[in-house]
Amino acid sequence: MVKKIKYAFILIVLLICPCILSACQIEMVSSISMVSDVVNTYAIGEFSYADYKISVSYNTEKVEEVELTADMISDEDELKLLQEGEHTINVSYKKKECSFNVKIERNSFKNVEFNPIETTYTGEAVIVEVTGDIPEGAEIIYSPANSFVNAGEYEVSATISCENYATKTFNTTVKISKANYDMSGITFENKFFPYTGTAHRIEISGQL
Repeated sequence: MVKKIKYAFILIVLLICPCILSACQIEMVSSISMVSDVVNTYAIGEFSYADYKISVSYNTEKVEEVELTADMISDEDELKLLQEGEHTINVSYKKKECSFNVKIERNSFKNVEFNPIETTYTGEAVIVEVTGDIPEGAEIIYSPANSFVNAGEYEVSATISCENYATKTFNTTVKISKANYDMSGITFENKFFPYTGTAHRIEISGQL
């Protein structure tokens, strides 16, 4: 009778222990991976952590998605996000690792214009300039110049460059038409001189 009770107790223990062990199992991360393997492209300084999530698998068969944060990548890889090129970024979360690829490009000049000018000769310089959202520190080189006085049609280029921006050249034209002069107050009269052997002069008169 005692043996039967002993065996019954052992059997109960064997049946209950796995359940107890399972209930008491410590949840640990078994692996991580990126939710998407799409290679995104960003301008320098515009990388967004919010665009990325990692899939976290646990030893309890639990799986969840976690947003990528700056503390999941090394300082070295963080610097890559500010450098032009295609980079592999390593991710570390609770001692597990994975990686993703990202492409970083130079910024492009946006909302920048180099508009043509058409005007009439006045004797004053006509200046054509690049306008718009020009970033601080940008350098603009005009060719052949950006200031013109005489009547004519001029082809002008403007090359704009700035750190972390892709250099771009804009082209436009400057057209200065000849002025129409009011000759109503101008006279050029005939004159008659007796011969003296010396030169005589006739001149335009009026408001020039």
